[in-house]
Amino acid sequence: MEIFTQLKNVLKGKEGTLKERIFCTINIVGGSMVILGLLESFPIANSYMVSISLALLLIAMAVSFILVLKFHAVNAAAILEGLVLCGTVLPNMYYANGGIEGGATVWFIINIVYTFLMFEGKQRIFFICMDILADCICYGVGYFHPEMVRSLPSREAVFVDSLFSVVMVGLAVGFMLQVYISTYTQQRALIEAQKQELEKAGKSKDHFFASMSHEIRTPINSIIGFNEMILRENPQGITHDYAESVQNASKMLLSLVNDILDVSQMEMNKMEIIKHPYSMAELIRNVVGMMKIEIEAKNLELQLDIDDRMPTMLIGDRKRIQQILVNLMTNAVKYTTSGTITLGVRVEEQQDSQIILKIVVKDTGIGIRKENLASLYESFKRIDDIRNENIQGSGLGLTITKQLVDLMGGEISVDSIYSKGSTFTVLIPQKVEDNKPIGTVEQIFVHDAKEGGVYHQSFEAPEAKILVVDDNAMNLKVFKSLLSATGVQIDIALSGEECLEKTLQRYYHVVFLDHKMPGMDGVETLARLQGQENGLCRDSAIIALTANAGSDAGNYYRSLGFDDYLEKPLDSRLLEQYILAYLPDDIIEYSNKEGVISDGRAVDVRRVKHKKKRRVMVTTDCVAELPQDMIKKYGIGIMYLYIRTEHGRFADTREINSDNLMQYLTDDSATAFADSVSIEEYEEFFAEQLDKAEQVVHISMASNSGKSYSIALAAAQGFDHVHIIDAQQISCGQSLEVLYATRLAYNGYTAEQVITMTNNIRERIEACYILPSAKIFYQNGYTNALVNRVCNMFKLHPILKIKKSRIRVIGFCMGNMQMARVHFIREQMRFKRKINPEAVYVTHVGLNVKQQQIIKAELTKHIPFEKVFLEKASFSSACNTGMGTFGFAYFVDK
Repeated sequence: MEIFTQLKNVLKGKEGTLKERIFCTINIVGGSMVILGLLESFPIANSYMVSISLALLLIAMAVSFILVLKFHAVNAAAILEGLVLCGTVLPNMYYANGGIEGGATVWFIINIVYTFLMFEGKQRIFFICMDILADCICYGVGYFHPEMVRSLPSREAVFVDSLFSVVMVGLAVGFMLQVYISTYTQQRALIEAQKQELEKAGKSKDHFFASMSHEIRTPINSIIGFNEMILRENPQGITHDYAESVQNASKMLLSLVNDILDVSQMEMNKMEIIKHPYSMAELIRNVVGMMKIEIEAKNLELQLDIDDRMPTMLIGDRKRIQQILVNLMTNAVKYTTSGTITLGVRVEEQQDSQIILKIVVKDTGIGIRKENLASLYESFKRIDDIRNENIQGSGLGLTITKQLVDLMGGEISVDSIYSKGSTFTVLIPQKVEDNKPIGTVEQIFVHDAKEGGVYHQSFEAPEAKILVVDDNAMNLKVFKSLLSATGVQIDIALSGEECLEKTLQRYYHVVFLDHKMPGMDGVETLARLQGQENGLCRDSAIIALTANAGSDAGNYYRSLGFDDYLEKPLDSRLLEQYILAYLPDDIIEYSNKEGVISDGRAVDVRRVKHKKKRRVMVTTDCVAELPQDMIKKYGIGIMYLYIRTEHGRFADTREINSDNLMQYLTDDSATAFADSVSIEEYEEFFAEQLDKAEQVVHISMASNSGKSYSIALAAAQGFDHVHIIDAQQISCGQSLEVLYATRLAYNGYTAEQVITMTNNIRERIEACYILPSAKIFYQNGYTNALVNRVCNMFKLHPILKIKKSRIRVIGFCMGNMQMARVHFIREQMRFKRKINPEAVYVTHVGLNVKQQQIIKAELTKHIPFEKVFLEKASFSSACNTGMGTFGFAYFVDK
């Protein structure tokens, strides 16, 4: 009974999935058809084979019902029935029921329709192929071996069976399709209803956030407004310092409220970027002023790296860019317990009237684990919760920052070393309004220093008449206080009705109208005011006051008929600017648009001694043996490897060099071994290079020749600006590749271009080496025991070649090593027509000056190379080959 109850619930859509519902419905229809087929098979076919096959199918259907209703294994049930149909039932019906002269062939259609309804993807392709194959086999057997097909007893039986099959299959296919379409339609209607519910819930949530934002902004407006009056009346002293701290803390609270509202707007796809001219210096002062309390509370040092070429005025969404800066700075301060916070604002690129604004926030905090980088920008996600359990925060800052950057067509990246610190870099395109340079850090903050926090009104207009309408008496008091120094005449109204009464009695130049008021709200009041009979303010400027200002607020309020809008909490500077913009010139007695100072008062900052970074730096491992003059000229970063000896471990090129070879190496023995550095050491190396360059391209030794490539790759996961290339070469081949990439970077190519062109040129690099013996090479695991035994037995010198990171022994030379080197060069120069004469790079282990001269002379005798580089091999390379090894690399023409 329980199974029947479950079946009933599935068919009604109360339980199970859509596929389970379709399967059960089709099975019920199919089962009915099978029972009718059983009844028909006795009088017509009179065949036990058909009856047994149909009975087997009924059993399979019963098992399938159990699989679906008990275990929800609808896929397994569908496969079971598909195999029984294709492998047993339909072939038996065909052979025992007259072949193509009976009705069995029509039933083949059922199988194909069933396959399309119940399977997807690769399973559908498999069963379709199996159905077609089974059909072909049945027809083939009937054609080539007609004796295997049992004919129906009479012509009457053929017609009856065919008619029955056509009717049943037609009804079955039609009913199956009807069930599928009906179920799909019902499911779609359900999804649509759920979608509407979600949209309704989303609107409710949006309304909730908006309402909460309005409710929270109202008291913040009072706090900031009255605190501004305290600052004005106490320009110096301890009261001023306290008030300044309150002001900055209030603005940080306001920033958090804005973040919550922004999340709602982003989820509803309502976030927009509103572009207006803004002052870059003022933006920097505001951000630094807002962050002052948190930075000083943790005894951190703030450093500013401001590009003195930065244009004074830009065009963009000032509010959103400030939000990005504050979020990144807040995040940096939050996760830094000691050290330095560095804010960089620079010009990355400038073309005509547009720049790429580069924002860099660097800290010496706890850094980010590599495994947490992927979830860095998720909403309400805090990384490394156990370690950061005492750190407060909503987890919204980076999420909003990422989405804002994307909306402005920019990009954000992070370079981080766990436990050492992080650097966030943001690039945003901005248009230039005024190309006058912003100047130095001292010049940016000198205005505040001179004023000492003293307020000056931006205009005076005693004849100006202003009406402000708000149901909150505290907001009205703040409004009047902020404008007290301007001398304007201010009337107040606590409701829309009171507003309409006052506009019948007096003319006002500007009316400030609160949006959210009980009873008659701002929108209704505006409509009544503009159509007011005998009203004196029908043509006055009407500005909306709102605590619910999203990114689309400007368009929204203008579409309602307002001339403009002003966001709460009120900014005294903006408030004066708005009024000044709508007042007639003849009633303005005094005007000074720069009168109100910004909020970045008395901030102790230290300027970063900025050294211009290179665009791209190429780095490599020490096994790329480069000339010192080239390293110095191009500033190539070299990562050391370790050398393990009986005296301890030494850093190659730093603590030990090839002058010490004789102490540890001979032609066929070594007591020193190369060893890789750690991921942490690579991370520190990359961090050092990023202090010198915007992008780092690291060309690592061949991935199959050691662990350096995999370790560098792992270390680079914490850096968005570090790119790892598998050189697929070592020693002289790698050196040639590094020099080529370095020249590209030096000539101004981007990191992407350097990587692409270096990967392309690699196919043209040929490098080969000759070793004194195979013993050391074998001991380090680069060749097999057979090669080693043969070389030792016949005193052979192996010749190596490396291609696509794999080192191969390609030949041997005999005789003394000096003659072997000459023979080796001649053999490699056989195809000199393909060799490009631009440059050849030679590396050697422990050769004297005369031996080097012989090699150089032999090379240039065959091909007059324009440049011959001849360098000692690193200790790391020598440890794997032995004294007397030498190799050379060159370019081949396509």
